[in-house]
Amino acid sequence: MEDMKPRRLRIVEPGLANYTGPIGGEEFVDGVSMHPVSWREANRIGAAMQVEDYDEPGYRVSPAEQMFRIRTTPADDSQVNAVGRAIMVDGEIKEAATLYTRKDLEEIADKRGLAGLREVAAQWNVSARAINDMITRILEAQLEGVKPASKPTEEKPAEPSNETPPANEVTP
Repeated sequence: MEDMKPRRLRIVEPGLANYTGPIGGEEFVDGVSMHPVSWREANRIGAAMQVEDYDEPGYRVSPAEQMFRIRTTPADDSQVNAVGRAIMVDGEIKEAATLYTRKDLEEIADKRGLAGLREVAAQWNVSARAINDMITRILEAQLEGVKPASKPTEEKPAEPSNETPPANEVTP
């Protein structure tokens, strides 16, 4: 189901399932929209009451359902690698050419061995002696690389105090 296409809606809200009249500028007869409703208007109506796609019963239309589908639909490898990513290197933002999945790295290891993985690892300043360690370190480096670099904060040691602690307080 293409999420953003215009669609006819069916009201499934208890008490309104057989509603006839206008809602948000759209005409409904017996709880079904007369014409296809734009994605934006369908989500607006879906935010106020329970509606579903008339042509695909059970497919709920609402902002909450939209967020649920986005969060629960896994991205395939082509979507992951197609997204542009940036990494922070020495305080400068640089584009990372490709992000690799574990499956991608295992295929490289199968075809070209540790030497092939070392080529990929060089992009991430990673090294290891074993294939599994190399794959794990590359994946970890990619995760760290796409996060903004944070500067570690230095903790100052506590200054000694000349005050005498209260009688009931124990000092280390």
